Amino acid sequence: MKKLLLATCLLSSAAFANESPLSVEFTAGYIPTQDVKLQSGGASITLGNDGYFFRAALNDGKFRAFGSMQQVDGTTCGTGCVSHEAIETRGGMAFTALDNGQLKLAPRLEYVTLDLTLGNSTTSGNGFAFGADATLLVTPNVDVFGGASYLEIEDYKGSEFKLGATFKTQIVNFMVEGRHLNLDDSVNDTETTSNELKLGVQKAFDF
Repeated sequence: MKKLLLATCLLSSAAFANESPLSVEFTAGYIPTQDVKLQSGGASITLGNDGYFFRAALNDGKFRAFGSMQQVDGTTCGTGCVSHEAIETRGGMAFTALDNGQLKLAPRLEYVTLDLTLGNSTTSGNGFAFGADATLLVTPNVDVFGGASYLEIEDYKGSEFKLGATFKTQIVNFMVEGRHLNLDDSVNDTETTSNELKLGVQKAFDF
């Protein structure tokens, strides 16, 4: 019995020692450009926006819980000028399915809300995004990452792709990310295509 208790304690101690520490990660930055093309029937309009974004995540080495918010706006002029704004929030979880020290793969599930204002008209929707992310360690100071998702927000369905890089320093990390989004509403014959660039600063704290 004493040997069994000793073995159990040793195994428990080893498992506890190998647990990954929790870390909190914050990212904030600027969106210098977001071009949104709206098509309905044979008519289309392209909107130019800029804005900002915030992200926060809690990691334990295997699971990742996260939330994000971004706000962009702009004014487009043709025969007249119209102001527009888009606010997007997300929250979800990801699970690290593969991590060999150089390549990491993580399936992801998110809840998404989107508020669009065009002139005096505002529309709101919510839905989900299901996808996966990949991160490749290029050098000890540079990560390249990408992701692909399927989105469904109200009557809109489509795909999302992102590609970027993180440049690490001893104080903070710097991030650049591009995202392409295409959503289609076949019922109302409308399509939304968005291309954007993000520049951010990232800081993580272990505890």
